[in-house]
Amino acid sequence: MNRKDNYLINYCGIKDCFINQIKSKLDKINGLPLSECTISKLIFYNDETILTGNGVYIFKEDKKYLYVGKCSSKSFVERIPPHFDIRNTGWFNNFLKKNINNNREIKIKPWYNKKEQLYNKCYIDLLSPQAINSLNNYKVILINFKPNFSNKEDKSKKQERIGKIGKLEKLLNKILIKKDNKIDKTKTVSEYIDEV
Repeated sequence: MNRKDNYLINYCGIKDCFINQIKSKLDKINGLPLSECTISKLIFYNDETILTGNGVYIFKEDKKYLYVGKCSSKSFVERIPPHFDIRNTGWFNNFLKKNINNNREIKIKPWYNKKEQLYNKCYIDLLSPQAINSLNNYKVILINFKPNFSNKEDKSKKQERIGKIGKLEKLLNKILIKKDNKIDKTKTVSEYIDEV
């Protein structure tokens, strides 16, 4: 790897930031172009192993944030690729389906005619071009929760981490996607997460 990539931040690097600083901090992270997102880049970051591989991931286009998701029971390498499943029956390709409808005047819903064993062909025809567009134009940012190596992680610590990941996902959705102005932006990320 010749250049240093810039698509991962550890939770400890943002937990003390004030909520009103988060977007500008994320804006400075280039993100990994999805067209370059390989298995190895979801496991290693600049030749360092991404441990735990649990956390929050964000899809963006330039400085426009499109989607915030979480990996609490699965790792980044397990969670991110299914978003680009081009089968209408794909169970986790809601990102593609949402983008299809965001770019259409007339919204469509996937449907399945059990009697005829047919899927909505119009919808199927749109999934592949949307996947190509997403892979060519969007980037991903990973926010990783590092493991605690000081002692063996017990179940309560694991549950605490899972809870924090879920709360961070909700917070970032409010800040980046919904642009919710009701959040107290004078609190730090960790203060907000510990309160919710």
